[in-house]
Amino acid sequence: MIKVKVCFLLMKMIKSFGAYEGLTYTFNLGSALGMVLLMQTMSGLMMSLYYEPNSDLAFFSVQEIMMEVSGGWLFRLLHANGASFFFVLIYLHFFKGLFYSSFNLVKVWSMGSMILLFLMAEAFLGYTLVWSQMSFWAGTVITGLLSVIPLVGKTLVLWVWGGFGLSTNTLKFFFVLHFILPFVIILLACFHLFFLHLYGSTSELYCHGDYVKSSFFPYYWIKDLMNLLLLMVFLVWVMTLPLELGDPLGFEEVNSLVSPTHIVPEWYFLWAYGILRAVPSKLFGVLVLGLSVLSTFLFPIFSKMPNSKYYYKKMSSILLIFSLCFLSWLGPSQPEPPYVILSQIMTCFFFTLELVWLMMMDTNYYKD
Repeated sequence: MIKVKVCFLLMKMIKSFGAYEGLTYTFNLGSALGMVLLMQTMSGLMMSLYYEPNSDLAFFSVQEIMMEVSGGWLFRLLHANGASFFFVLIYLHFFKGLFYSSFNLVKVWSMGSMILLFLMAEAFLGYTLVWSQMSFWAGTVITGLLSVIPLVGKTLVLWVWGGFGLSTNTLKFFFVLHFILPFVIILLACFHLFFLHLYGSTSELYCHGDYVKSSFFPYYWIKDLMNLLLLMVFLVWVMTLPLELGDPLGFEEVNSLVSPTHIVPEWYFLWAYGILRAVPSKLFGVLVLGLSVLSTFLFPIFSKMPNSKYYYKKMSSILLIFSLCFLSWLGPSQPEPPYVILSQIMTCFFFTLELVWLMMMDTNYYKD
């Protein structure tokens, strides 16, 4: 009886949600992200039952999940490719928000930016847990960036490592964080969804409030069934090209004495890697990288400027996408001319474009 009452209350709450009548299929990206988030959480929970956070066993435990555990290969491939699928959707979701000026819904945008930040941390932790040759050295490089923090930087690096290098202590620390963060992301997603239904959505014309809402259930639930097509495309990819996005060194055992000739992150971090390599100074490189990641939080702040404009938002969004794609192409390139010069040019272009974008924002939109 208790379960029936809980289900009844949940259905009543869902039916009470409102949604703008003119939402297009681009708004399916949000529900698709929720679907992938649940898939990643469930597949990760299944693999955590067999994973060994030990520097001597971690790599082989991943291989054992693939080869020995019944159905383990499916969970592993879903989880590994699901991360890429997640970032494809979240990048599309982000650029859709730029087109529709979703940054004017401050609480909705801020929750989304926090989700993106935590998701990037979660992806990095998961990449390191594979404990392959590439992930080991990528983890060493990225955690080493903390050393630029004045006074406590080097101490912080040693604390994260749990010693004088990546080891079993590091794996245990990363594994615990990787296990906890999905539930934090789910909580933030719930707040994101709550604020979205509370303050309305944005469209090409304006930001919509309660006066143009219809029942979320069943009309938009039926529209969200289109996500099943995205799921089918993803499953076809997993079954036909499961290892296409992986680096060859991601399948080699760790050798802590020999670093790879060229260390590169996963494809969804290549734009950030391109920005990091464009700055010769380690300190300023980390500052520029951090600013590029945290710049999404600045959009609602600058949208309150009285002289902001909005005339060229579409062109600016297209150029911003182009700059990020160009930086992603430059990321895995060798650190030599002309790639270094191009990375510096595109980094300057990226920040100039963001500055121009922030200065052109419209203040006539509704703000929560």
